[in-house]
Amino acid sequence: MRRITRMIEKLQNIGEQKCVEEEFKLLQSIALEIAEAENSHDALSVVLRNLCEFTGWIYGEVWLSSPDKKYLERHMAWHTDSRKLEEFKEQGKKFTLPMGIGLPGRVWSSKKPVWAPDAIIQRDISCASVAKDSGLKTAMGIPVIANDEVLAIILFFVREQREEDERFVNLISSIVVQLGATIRHKQMEESLREREQLLHAQRLESLSKFAGNIAHDFNNILTAIIGYTELLQNKVKEDDSLNVYVQRILGTTERATKLTQNLLMFSRRQSSNPKPVNLNMIIKCAEHIFLRLISENIKLEISLTRKDCIIMADSGQIEQVLINLVMNARDAMPYGGALTISTDSGEIDNEFVKTHGYGKKGKYALIMISDTGIGMDEETKKKIFEPFSTTKETGKGTGLGLAIVYGIVKQHQGYIHIDSKPGEGTICRIYLPLVESEVEEKKPEVRDTVNK
Repeated sequence: MRRITRMIEKLQNIGEQKCVEEEFKLLQSIALEIAEAENSHDALSVVLRNLCEFTGWIYGEVWLSSPDKKYLERHMAWHTDSRKLEEFKEQGKKFTLPMGIGLPGRVWSSKKPVWAPDAIIQRDISCASVAKDSGLKTAMGIPVIANDEVLAIILFFVREQREEDERFVNLISSIVVQLGATIRHKQMEESLREREQLLHAQRLESLSKFAGNIAHDFNNILTAIIGYTELLQNKVKEDDSLNVYVQRILGTTERATKLTQNLLMFSRRQSSNPKPVNLNMIIKCAEHIFLRLISENIKLEISLTRKDCIIMADSGQIEQVLINLVMNARDAMPYGGALTISTDSGEIDNEFVKTHGYGKKGKYALIMISDTGIGMDEETKKKIFEPFSTTKETGKGTGLGLAIVYGIVKQHQGYIHIDSKPGEGTICRIYLPLVESEVEEKKPEVRDTVNK
């Protein structure tokens, strides 16, 4: 009997040791992943997914406080494959909780882990009826704290009723301590990045206004020059030697006029005629221009979504954006490569805004233009939308191509984002607001013009 008891104890010790080893591996894995996460959102997502998968708790949520710290809102959720859990997840988006109310609110106010053996009876789940249909019973909430401030609340749910598991609580607690420090560090990085983005946006706005004022005044001067030159042209006979100089003046003023028009486009003062248009149709109609712009050693691939991509836009200006970006991609691939233009539709939500540092919530059409070219470094990326900023040789281009792209996108209430690294090509993403409106039957006019 004693031998059997010792064998049982030995097996229990072996099982205990294995559990400790697995938990240690989990801690190491999570520590590495959250350290490599790009932002606090990704760090929270890593912890939520890993803990649910490791512990068998089938559903998890992260709640964050509102900017004014008055209530909590659901930030993200993870669950195993289940239609009913997906319904519970969708319902959770609709709720906000003040301090002390519901399981998240109680964790927020106490700053301590809270175990709810039967969360539905205790009314700790916001949408209790849906949770009941999903079979969820026991819930556990834990705060993520740094410098005595609750940064997030993480909840876990299972379908069976469980009494408080001290080992599980201790495991989660040890992870969220490190998570809190990581999130605080990443929030500081995000705040710095957002400040840099704001300063960059303000700089571009100042440049836009300055360029617009210069272009407007210069346009007035050009109007006078063109007027007097045309009067002179009427006085000079065609065979007069002075006529050559008159034509040169008119040719020069024509180029100057195009330059002012480009500056006005960057400053968003160019006249626009927005109508409901199908983004995919604009790209299809301009495809032959793209093919003529690129060289034979560049492969063009166009992949258009089947979803409706109806935007309120000046189709000619959107074509100009695409042409300028195609030309930039071509110049970045002097020895050939691949150029891909694709479309999709999606949503800018709170998570997107927090991750990217910009955006207004809503549904958007997405244009992606990617190339396999030489790419660019961070310093170049910071200046690419500034007028007259160019990496090309003197005499090749005006340095206004991407400035015009930026101006047109902003004029259409959109956003543009560039991802690029030296030697790894470039991906340009443009977000344009979707509209619910019928498109005119007439195909958008394609202007065979290239802005160099």
